Parts: sequence; C-alpha cells; structure tokens
Amino acid sequence: MGRVYIPENGDFPLTADIVIIGGGIVGAAIAFFTSKAGMKTILLERRASLGSLTSAASSECFRAQFMLPEHIAMMKASIVMLESFADLIDTPGYDIGLHQPGYLFVTSAPDGKARLQARVERQRSLGLGDVELLTPPALQQSFPYVSPIATAATYRPGDGWFSVHEVTYGLAKGSTAQFLVETEARRILTDGPRIVGVKTSRGVVHADTLALAAGPFSRQVAQWIDVDLPLELFSQQEAMVHHHDAIPQDAPVTIDLDTAAFWRPEAGGGGMLSTGLKESSEKPVDPVPTDWTYPAIAIEAASRLSPFWLKVTHSLTRENVSVRAGQNDFTPDKKAIIGPYPHVKGLFLSVGHSGHGVMAALEAGRVLAALVSGKESDQQNPFSPRRFTEGWELTTEEMARQDETPFFSSKTAMTSPRQQSD
Repeated sequence: MGRVYIPENGDFPLTADIVIIGGGIVGAAIAFFTSKAGMKTILLERRASLGSLTSAASSECFRAQFMLPEHIAMMKASIVMLESFADLIDTPGYDIGLHQPGYLFVTSAPDGKARLQARVERQRSLGLGDVELLTPPALQQSFPYVSPIATAATYRPGDGWFSVHEVTYGLAKGSTAQFLVETEARRILTDGPRIVGVKTSRGVVHADTLALAAGPFSRQVAQWIDVDLPLELFSQQEAMVHHHDAIPQDAPVTIDLDTAAFWRPEAGGGGMLSTGLKESSEKPVDPVPTDWTYPAIAIEAASRLSPFWLKVTHSLTRENVSVRAGQNDFTPDKKAIIGPYPHVKGLFLSVGHSGHGVMAALEAGRVLAALVSGKESDQQNPFSPRRFTEGWELTTEEMARQDETPFFSSKTAMTSPRQQSD
C-alpha cells in the first residue's frame, strides 16, 4: 500500500528508481503504474495533500467524444479503468462516485445537422460506435430542458464524471509508491545530459529517472535545466449552484458547441457551470484567484440552450453559489506531451494536457510507465515530445479535426538544455 506522509525524523528516502514532481491526479497515476512495474517510486508534492490544486479545480468530467484517433483511444482506455477502478487498485468496493449519464454536445447553428453528422461519422470510423446524432424533435423529447432553437446534438451515454479526490487517493492506496507531501522540489540535479536526482526542501533524492507532471508549474520547473517547454497557461473559472430543484439531476454533461459553455448536475441538486472563457496567464499561481462576477456570466451562457437556468437566477442567493478557479497548461496542438525528452537522459514528461488531464490521467500514467520501463516504444507514441524537438508539422486538416479553435501557432518548439551538474 502506498504511503502519503510528511517526511520527518530521518524517514526521508535518499534513493529511488523514479522521482515524480507533481501530486495531482496525473502524477498519482504515474506513481501507481511505475510502482506496479516494480520501480521504487517517490512522488513530490509541495502542498499538504494530493490533488489539491489543478485537479481539485476541475469539472471532474470525462468523455471519449474527441476528433483525433489518439485522443479517442486514450480516453476510451481511461474510461475502462474508471469503470473497474476498484479492481484496478485491488480494493473491493472502493467508490469513486462514477456517474455515466453521458455527454451532450448541442448546437443552434443552421448547418448544425450536417456539421454534426460529419463529426459522428468520423468518430464512428475511429471506433466510437456508440455516439449518436440527435435532431429535433427527438432531441427535445430525449432532453426536454434543451431549447427549441437547438438544431442538432451528439450524445454518447458512456461519458460522465467522477470524484477526482477519490481516484487520486485510490491510486496512492493501490500503489507501493511513497507520496511526500509538504515536500517542495527546488532543483533538478543533472550530470551532463542526464538526470541524477532532485533537491527538495527536505533533502536530496538520488534517481536516474524523473517524471515531470507539475501541471501549470511544469514549464517553470523544466526551465531549471534550461528545457523550455511549448506550454502556455490559461486560467478558467467555474461556478457551482447548490441545491436547486430546477436543475435536472438525470441530465448528462451538456455543452453548447457554439459558445463552449457547459454545465452538469451535482449531488444535492446543484449544478456546475463553465464557459469557453480562458484568461492567459504569464506565470503559475497558487492559489488561483476567483472572480465573483463569473456565476452571472456562466449562467447567462448556459441558459442560451438550457433555458431553465434563467429560472434558477430568480431565487439564487450568494449562499447558494460558490466559485473556484484553476490553471491549465496548453500545447500548440492541444495534445499532451507524454514521453522521454530526447535531450536529457532520464527526463520524462506528462505535461500540457490542455484541460483534459483529469479524464486522460489513468491511460497517460500507464503509457508513461510503459515508456519508462521500455515496454512501449516512443517511436509509435503520438504524444511524444519529439513532435516539437524534431519539428513535426501539424496540418490544417489535423487542427480542424479537433473541432476547436487553436490557441497558438503550431511552430512553437522546445529548446535544448544546457549541461548542468551539482
């Protein structure tokens, strides 16, 4: 069983096969799978608990409805593990609060039916056979809260949400790793172009393999050894409305494709709302400031295609609303960077999940552990860091298939590090 503790009184581990920087759900998944592969695994988290920064600010949702084959494959594999999580961690009855009412992507665009028909056909061709196209009146019959202005939707019943806290600590429980909290990584130690350890606020851990999974802090940490990752930070707010009878509790995660606004039910009658609004951030911050004007913005955006939210506003009180905020690290192509960094021996990355880290964490952790152990080759890895260091081109067609507006130029590249020793 894994151990989550503050190292004191001489129980600081001096050596490891692999050190992980970052104790969110992504880092915890890496720790689980590397320890299961027989590696002595140490995870470093500077906060007092695991999964308490970016992971805790997530909407906790997961979906397989993507447009690129590698995303669909990764999410499907993660969902299978979520569905059998108690078996995965060998803890019968372990409850992660799994809900699978589905994901509903809705549009009011005049050409919505044709556009979403093409989307569904592509997803089915990539192995997502249970995604459906819905049009009026069947759309409103199946989901009565959807506005009559909606022209089409896609729906997949196996999508949903879960408790990120329970999964993160379940991964720790099911591993043999050591999770050092209140232990801050302060320097990556190298000998020439290879990893030799990590200096922390409590001592030095000697290891020849390092996995960087520090979420919004990943670029800053990599710069300690002059590795400049192509990551840009965005902050995003989320509002929670608690205990309101007007919110349908059997609804799926509902996303307005035209505005990127989304909401989902929450236990006790609440609803979680977010929009496509993202604010660029120059630096990672902890904690991320919240904005109390956001609930009004989110409710207005959600009410466009889910008009019941207007009813919610009539009886809303400050005590019935909460706001939280987090930062996500985005890559130029909005695909995670997972795998070995080619210019530093022993440096592995699981960064740039572009807002999808919670839903991808389990398979991303499995993949990274397989790459570290040599069971899988980086040559067949579509998430490889090499796509930036070797200047892979992302075509316009590939961008379009993501069905999202790209934030950045696809020509951003990572720079090689200087040699550093300690």
